[in-house]
This record gives sequence, structure tokens and C-alpha cells, in this order.
Amino acid sequence: FNTKRKMKNYFLENSPNLWLKYFPWKKSSSHKYTRGKVVVYGGQKEFTGATILSAQAALRTGTGSVKIVCNKKTLPIYAVKFPSVLKEEINNIRRLESSDPLALPGVTGKYARKVNQYLNTPGQTIFIILSAIILSIALWVQHGKGIIYFPEVAPQFADVDVYARGNLSVDEIRDIAIDAEQKIIGMEDIQMLSTWSNSGGSGGGFRGNDSDKVGGMFVDFYAEDNAVSDKNGYEILELMRERLSDVSGYIVSVEAEKGGPPIGKAIQLNIKGEDAITLKRATKKIRNYLENEVTGLTDIRDSSETRGIEWELNIDRTKAAQYGAGLSDVGAAVQMVTNGIKVGEYRPLNLDREVDIRVRFPKSERNIDQLEQLNIQTQRGLVPVSSFVNTTIKPATKTITRKDGKRVEQIAADNMPGVVASEKIRQIKRWINETDLGRGVTVEFDGFDRYNKESSDFLIMGFITMLFVMLIVLVTQFNSFYQANIVLSAILLSFGGVFVSLLILGRSFSTLQTGICCVALAGIVVNNNIVLIDTFNLLKKNNPGSDTKSLALRSAVLRLRPVFLTSFTTIAGLMPIALGYSIDLIERTIKSGSYITSFWEQMAGSLVVGLTVATILTLVVTPCALVLGDSINRLPRKLLNLLTRPFVNFRKKANQN
Repeated sequence: FNTKRKMKNYFLENSPNLWLKYFPWKKSSSHKYTRGKVVVYGGQKEFTGATILSAQAALRTGTGSVKIVCNKKTLPIYAVKFPSVLKEEINNIRRLESSDPLALPGVTGKYARKVNQYLNTPGQTIFIILSAIILSIALWVQHGKGIIYFPEVAPQFADVDVYARGNLSVDEIRDIAIDAEQKIIGMEDIQMLSTWSNSGGSGGGFRGNDSDKVGGMFVDFYAEDNAVSDKNGYEILELMRERLSDVSGYIVSVEAEKGGPPIGKAIQLNIKGEDAITLKRATKKIRNYLENEVTGLTDIRDSSETRGIEWELNIDRTKAAQYGAGLSDVGAAVQMVTNGIKVGEYRPLNLDREVDIRVRFPKSERNIDQLEQLNIQTQRGLVPVSSFVNTTIKPATKTITRKDGKRVEQIAADNMPGVVASEKIRQIKRWINETDLGRGVTVEFDGFDRYNKESSDFLIMGFITMLFVMLIVLVTQFNSFYQANIVLSAILLSFGGVFVSLLILGRSFSTLQTGICCVALAGIVVNNNIVLIDTFNLLKKNNPGSDTKSLALRSAVLRLRPVFLTSFTTIAGLMPIALGYSIDLIERTIKSGSYITSFWEQMAGSLVVGLTVATILTLVVTPCALVLGDSINRLPRKLLNLLTRPFVNFRKKANQN
């Protein structure tokens, strides 16, 4: 009530006007099931008061149907107190343990009858399921979308590299970077753009130490909540490439942000050889193949492109001696055209370090042509440098990269959106194996291929170690190698569900996320199988006269609810992420296809489908495997009886005669 009202408003008259809205009068067409239903769970024999009071309150408020669920000892008490109230005895668990599972009602009974059919032919059931799992894996190998290192999501950032060739001045390099910047700075999807320029050789990895790289940009797109258009990161990148394609005098490379660990470009090749000319030819041949025969690649570059010009001054020492000129004189004259001669140092008041004082020619006279017009002071007066110095031009060799003592050239390329790098690498490897690249030339794959192989080897070794440790623990627990192998085989079979999910959802196998998904799935499958097999062993111990089939069936029925609830709660928790939805409980919002959700969507989807398949396998294959084990144990005796039956029949006939 409103505290500003008078005190009399706190007192209300108990009349139909007060509660008629919540408890309306009965209609002529109404019955007890239209007026609500209340189920009261009763306690032990000494604590029946609360149950009685709750049932009375439900009846007095007009509830149509009231049911009391209680145990066998308290059932007579409630029957006397409430003759008209439904009573139900809590005996479902005991019915599962003692009565025939095939006679159970509801879903449990349907499951028991279906599993009983499978238990009649356990070997055939396991063979069909194994064949289906192998078929799903084979289908993925043939028609799947390959292997990726980390899930590809629409980028939020981009790196733009600007390449130009020639002896460019600082001002020319700056103008090139600014010209490239003006091409994309007006795009509405760009929130921030940072431009840099230098004389080349900036960056890291394959991107770095490139003398042709004269500048670049770091581009930040608007976040999803502040986006001004419906374009995703890939569409913005394509628009940037389109605008930067119509340039002259320089080349622009647009590279998307890479999610996950830094592995460089999607395709990286290290071409090794002894002879420099043969190596250059092989590099050019491979690049031509990538550009003309392999589709889906972009930003193809190779390290052999990094070239420059060197001006070499060859001094004729004999002539120089005749003129009385020395090497130091020539060097000082050349410095006047280039960086200048240092004559001192000076430290301004606003700086903490000293500044060089250099003397050189005016800017208009500092050029290549001035080298041939230089004069130096000698004992004979001014002598032209061209009298005893020959100037030659030659290609510049910035760096020579070696690996294992051999020269190395590199080729790198990015894959377009939707193109799987592993498939392209497989195509390139096939072509390299069939092509003669020259004597002593070998090709090694780096980047994605190397990191993917290292991660795969690590996960496989870790998984094998995990299986070995599990085997030791399970053998100790069950005292049976066969039952331990049932659990481990269930882990391997459950991976078929992961490949089924990849086929259904049309996704690639992520070495990191899908690999981690398999490890997580193994933990859940082990838990479900341990629970079921442990129940089987307990029932076998308590019922020594029962056959294996009935024990396996009863174990499966008893563990149906725990196994189902364990899987269902996990699937329900992962379902929003698997469908691409992000739920913000604080802001009370639901987003579809958010940037963060996209990273985990593949792992969650694989877990949901994989766990669904694993649960079905646990509830069907594990009971069949338990029955099959008993059949295998009886197989030697059956074979012996089959072999000895003719002799037994012959002996019986002989005795009769």
C-alpha cells in the first residue's frame, strides 16, 4: 500500500470483492481439472502434520485435484484423513529394481522394450553402429570442409601494408601513404585509422624486413553495438580492397585480423636450394602456379621481389696515386652528396641528447648525377673524381636468408573468406610432388601447416596418454580389462558424433577448438559409462542367479534418468552458444551472431551433437557390449560342444544297440 494514504486504508474487509479476482466462482461447465492441481509429497510416519495441513489448505482454496505422494507406511494415515484425495505410493525405484522392466509404463518402459530387442542381437547392433560411425567419418573426409587451425570469424580489425619500389625520398613515401589513406578514410564502417610510413623494412614475421614496404595502416571497425551499416568484417575488407585496387605507383595488401595464436599467413612456403639462380626460377614457377592455377588465394607475395639498386664506386688506385688522391678524400666527397660530413655536435636546451652537425651540398646538388661531377682537392689542385673512379649500377642484395646451410626464398598468401587453407595446401603439395623445380630445390610448408601439425601431434599424444591413464584407473575399478575397454571404445565411438556435427552444420575441423571438444566429450562419456557398468556389477553381485541379458537391461533402465539428465543439462547450457545467441543476464538482452559468440559457436555445436550421439551410444551400445562379452566367454564351450556332438550322438546310438 501507499504509505502516503491514511491509516484506514490498511484495513480491508474480508469479502468476495477482495479475493474473487483470484478465486472465481465455479461455472456449470467446469470440473476439477479446470481448477488446478496440487501434488503434496509426504514425509516419514512421524512427520505427517505438514502434509495434512498442506492438503487441507489446497482443498479449502478450491483446488480441483489434490494428490498425496507418500511411502507405504504413511499411506493408511492419509487414506483415513482424506478419503476423497488421490494417494500414490513412492515405489518407482523399487519397481525398477524388482519388477519386470518390460512392464514399466511411459518412456522408461518404451526404452526398456527397445533395448531388449537390441540385446537379442548384440553383435549385429554393435556392428551396425560401428559401420555408421565409420561411414560418417569417411563422408566427412571426402565431403567435409577440411581442417582449420582456429575458427574464422568476421574480423574487427585490419592491417593495410603499402609497397613501393625505387629509391624514394621521405617526402615521396609519405605522399604514397597519405594517398592510400585517402582512398579508404571516408568509409562509414571505419571507427579509427592509424597510418605510418618509413623507408621500408618494418614489421615482423614474413610481413617484416621487406624493403619494398613503405607504409601501412591499422584499421579498427565499429563494434557490433555501434555499427552504422549491416556489413560484416569480411564485406568491409572486400570494399577496402576494391577501393585500394585502383592505385598507381604502389601496391596495397589488406590483411584481416587473425583470431587465435599468431601463425602468420594461411599459406607459407620455404623454398631451399644451393644455387641462387635455380632457386629464383623455382620461386617464380611456384608463384605463377599459385596465381594462375590455385583459386581462392589473395595477397600473394614472395621474398624474391625484395630488390633495390646499388651504386658501386670502383677506384683505380694507380690513377688515384698519380693525382695524389686517397680513399679518404673520395669518401669525404661522396659524403657531401649523401649524409654529409660530421664536423661537431650540439645539444639544444630542449633536448636531452646531442645533435650531429653535418656539412653537405645543397638539396638541389645532392643527386646521383653529382657523383660524376665531384672534384677533390689534391696536390695538383682540383681533380674530377671521374678521372680515376668508375661508377657502376648493380642489383642490391639486402639480406640472404639461410636455413640448414641453404639459401631460402619464401612465398606467402592469404585465403579468401570461405576458402579452407588445408585443401589448398593439399593441392599445392600434390603439384609440387609432380613438378621438377630444379636440382637441389626442396619446399617446406610453414605457418598454418606447421603449427597445425604441431598442435595435432600434441593433442594426439595427450589423448593417448589420457586413454592409458584411464585404462589403468578403470581396470583397478572394475577388475576387468573387457569392461575397461568398453568405456574406452565408447570414447572413440563418441567422436563419430563430432564428425556428424561437422557434416550437419557444414563446418571445418578446428585443430584447437574441435580437438578440445573431443577431450571434453571424453570426460562426459566416461562418467556415463562408469555409472552404467558399476550398476551392472552391483546387480550381478546381488543377483548371482540372473542372466547377463536381464542384468544389462535392468542396469540400462536404472541409469536411464541419471545419464539422460547429465547430458540434457549440458546440452541445454550449450544450446544458446551453439545456435549463435549471446544472452546478457545483466542487460537482459539476447544477441544473435555476436563477435564473442562466434569464437565458441563451433566448439559448442560439436559438443551438443557429439554429446547427443554419445548418450545414445551409451544407452544402447554399452548394454549390448556387456551382453556380447558374456557371449564371447561362452563361445569356447559352444564350439567344444559343437565339435563333440557327433561323438556323443554316436556313443548314445551304440549304447542303445
